[in-house]
This record gives sequence, structure tokens and C-alpha cells, in this order.
Amino acid sequence: MRFALIDNSTLTGVQRLLGDIPISNTIVSDMDMLCLETLVQGILFYDEVVVLDDYKEEWQEQRRKAFPFLRFFSLPANTQLKLLEQAKVEVENIVPRVEAGQFTDKDFSEFFRLLKMNVTFTWDKSSSAFFLTQKMLAGVGGVDLEKYSQLAASIYFELDDRKSANGVKLEQREINLIASDGSIINPEYSPNSDMKGLSKQARAFFAGLNWLAFRTIYFSLVATTLQADLLLHPIRHAFHLNWISKLKDQDPSWYKPIIDAMSQRAGTALNEVVSVTQPAVASAALPLFSAWLVRETNDPRKVLQAALDLRSDKRMVAARQAFIQLDQLAEAAPMLYVKKANEVLKDLDRTLATIRADFHVGTAQGGLTATVVKAVNFGLALSPWKVPPIPPDLIKWRKLDSLSEKLQDRFVSPLYRAVVTDLATVARLGDLHEKLRSRVVLDRDADRYLAKVEQVKFRSVESHWKRSM
Repeated sequence: MRFALIDNSTLTGVQRLLGDIPISNTIVSDMDMLCLETLVQGILFYDEVVVLDDYKEEWQEQRRKAFPFLRFFSLPANTQLKLLEQAKVEVENIVPRVEAGQFTDKDFSEFFRLLKMNVTFTWDKSSSAFFLTQKMLAGVGGVDLEKYSQLAASIYFELDDRKSANGVKLEQREINLIASDGSIINPEYSPNSDMKGLSKQARAFFAGLNWLAFRTIYFSLVATTLQADLLLHPIRHAFHLNWISKLKDQDPSWYKPIIDAMSQRAGTALNEVVSVTQPAVASAALPLFSAWLVRETNDPRKVLQAALDLRSDKRMVAARQAFIQLDQLAEAAPMLYVKKANEVLKDLDRTLATIRADFHVGTAQGGLTATVVKAVNFGLALSPWKVPPIPPDLIKWRKLDSLSEKLQDRFVSPLYRAVVTDLATVARLGDLHEKLRSRVVLDRDADRYLAKVEQVKFRSVESHWKRSM
């Protein structure tokens, strides 16, 4: 059976879109549509989707009722403690570094590059003092203000996920701030200067990044323990890929097919496997099932049940079987792996082509698809740590056999999404876009909040209200 672990941040996005959780910033709805699409694809392409039941106790029952078709589970206390400790150790090695307004550390600079986000910082005046403020550097390419604001809002919403996690505490880690003259900036309040450190907005941004890194790593470890695939919130995909690629200093060419596939440079065909050490990268343009389903049901609240009904369709069954075969081939004899994997990929390619044709979502701007990337055999030799043994009760419902029990060192990959491209796709849905967000409930003071912008041509220009970092 194929299992996938979905993170609670994705489920929160789904509940916002379906009206269970009011929203204060309407800019998040497009990202929440991608959360719904992630869950729908989990329903269609996995035998079971599981949820780590670590939501705060006062909200646990409401969440279980919202998703009765998901399997909720809790880790034994000692297992959870070990995984939390491992995740915290990993996060301690991730230190944001901003020099002259730009991220330069090896982790977040690459994360923002994959997201095509040009993040910058300037000293902005508030009352009689200057505070370091996070902005978008506009006019140098990358994503537009609308999409940047959606991505940035998702980082800030990581703090909501932090508030809802039961018994999980994480202190803000060190931040390295370097001025353009090379001097070190104190992020805390400086009483003897008119430069008063980080603004509340920038503090929230760094805190969101800290939590994003921690939860991405933590859920990756939990998925490894369960031997399940991982369905992450869209904003976390780029960080996961950047983080996992650095484990054991892997040759960049080894994971480049995944980055290429996320950037749609690999096209819609599935990548041919040429060696046993290369991951089988299944990159395919899929229809937006949630858009197709809301067109059929005319109500976003009926989309999930419609997806449950659709999962028994023979085309979905064939796709799940092909993915299962790919997973099983990851443990096959080296002499057979390349040939067998390519045969399965060809069958999967034909199945997905049929699915694209049959569940086509057409708009005035043409047919719309979203790229999904699944890497098999990705990380069999990557993990530098040992995860705790699978708890006996989980072995029972996973129905693990002696072979799969030997895969404890296997690092399981997520179902990657090209989030920037997907946001552009969602924006072109027309009337289906309005249907998907028709159940959204707004807070009393809700509005559409766009990110702060710094024009690149004014980057080095100072005034009475702004100074360069």
C-alpha cells in the first residue's frame, strides 16, 4: 500500500479555503487552492493519507471532524522526542545571514532563488527611529508583486502553524546581519543609536522562516519513520529540496533532474533512468483536479468527497499501481533496476497522458495543468542519521513485511510542486477561481495585503525616512 503523510499547515490552508477558518489576508486564497490540490492528489494517488495528530488539544476534535477520511495518529512519546531533538539539531545548523540587504547564507539564499523571490532589507523610519524592514526588491526579474505577496504571506502564516502545534517549542535561532560596510548589526534594540534593530515585521519574517525550516525537517523525519511519502505545504517544497540536497554533500547533478522538473525545464515526459544511482524522477503535467471537481460539483465543500469517489476510477487505480511498482523497484537488484524502472515510467507516462486528456481544465486562456514531481530511490544513501524504529502499532496498520522493514534508512521524498508556476496557473482559472474561493469566510477587518516593495533603482538612495542596510 502507498501511504502519504500530510502536514497540518496544508490542512489549515484547506480549511481556510472551505470557510472553516476565517482569514484576515485575502491574498492567501490562491496558495490555499494549492493546498486543496495537494490534498486531492493525495486522495487520488495514495491508498491512504495520514496526519500527525499534534494539533493543540482544543482544536484536535474539530480537525478530525473536518477530515474524517484521513487517518490520524500519534507518535509514542519517546519516538516523538527523538525526532524533535533531531529536527532541532538540524535547524541549529541553519543560520540566516543577510549582508547589505541580501540573504547570503547557503540555506535561505537558495530557498528564495528557487522561489524566484528577491528579498531585501532596508532601514525604514518609524516615529523617530529606524528599524530594519523586509521588502521585495522590484525591477530585477523574478515573480511579480502579487505572487511575491502570496509567497511572503505563507511565510508569515508559518507562525499560525507554530501557535497550533501541541507541545512543540522552538526558540528563534541566531541571525547574522552584516551592514554594507562590513560591520555587525545587533538585531536587538540599540538604546544608544537611532538604528533600533529588527522591525516587528522583520522579526515575524525570520521567525516564520525558522518555523518553516523546523517543521519541514521534522515532518521529513516523521515520514521516514513511517516509510511514507510526504505531502508538504507548497511553500515548504523549495526548502526541503535545498536542505536534502546538502546532506552528505551530494553531487549537484544527482538531484538536478528534480530541480529541472520543478522548473518545468524537463517538459511533461517522465525522465529516463540511466543508472542505478540516479533517482527515477516522475515529472508530469497533471490537470488541476480540484478545479475540475469544483466545476462538476459547483461547491468547493463537495470537492473532497468527489475526490474520494473518483479514486476508484480505473485510471487513478492504474496510476497508483505504477507508483507502487516504482517504489518497489527501488529495492530491486541493480542489474534489473534501470530496465524495469524505465518500463514502469513508460506505462505511467501513458496513464498520466490519459488522465490529462480526460480531466482537462480549459479556460479562455487555454488548458491548464500543474507540474508534480515524484522522485523514487531519492535518498536511499542520503540520510546521515538513524530514525527511531517504527512503533509496533504503526507496523500493524502499515502491514509492513520483512522486506519493507529493512528500508528503515530510506529517506522518503515529497510529492514536489512547482509552486511559483502553480500560482500563475491558479490565477488563470477564471470563473473556476471564483467557485473555489466562494466559501471563504473573512475576518471583520480582512483586506488584501501586498508586500512592501523597494524599487531596485532606489536601492542605494537614502532619504529622511529610509537608509540602506
